[in-house]
Amino acid sequence: MRSPYTFIILEKPEQLDLVYRSLIHLFELSSGDNAILGFENSFTEQDLQAYRRSLNDQLASGSIRILTAQTSKHDVILSCILKQNNQTTTRHVADLQKGFIHPDYRGTGVFNEAMYHIANYAIQRQIDLFTLDVREDSPAHRLWSKIGFITFGILPDYCRYRGRSYRGHYMHMQAKDLWNKFKYASEAAGALAVLS
Repeated sequence: MRSPYTFIILEKPEQLDLVYRSLIHLFELSSGDNAILGFENSFTEQDLQAYRRSLNDQLASGSIRILTAQTSKHDVILSCILKQNNQTTTRHVADLQKGFIHPDYRGTGVFNEAMYHIANYAIQRQIDLFTLDVREDSPAHRLWSKIGFITFGILPDYCRYRGRSYRGHYMHMQAKDLWNKFKYASEAAGALAVLS
């Protein structure tokens, strides 16, 4: 049985500390699907510590926020990093990175709710444009394309995994378009809460 969840945006290192192990567990569950960029194999303790320091530094500087969906026991069932540009001329752009959903929650609507929360959070902070990069022909590439993200560039040697080179797509979508596409997810979740 799936546990109820709440969306929480991590904005400070202390918030990450509470859920870090659960977040890494989510990454490990997802790594069986396809290579996670930057982590080809299982995580070593050294990898984990370096990654934690990196996330903490970026949270402390305000350059990233991490959208999570968490159960009441602080189990992370969804995560997505929102990395905002720091330059004043490009602060309207944010990159979506490292998006994962726990296998038990895929196909339940949590993704749609997450897209609504990400778009809503961005719009409130004058972020107008999302970018992301993804390996060509991966499930993620097909998903982002279906949502409405548009390729604006292709890198032939984007990543190397198991001795093979893959092309990568750099994609974009307006925050208001993402919000409009998924605003019903919030309304549906609210309706379900009223019915329960």
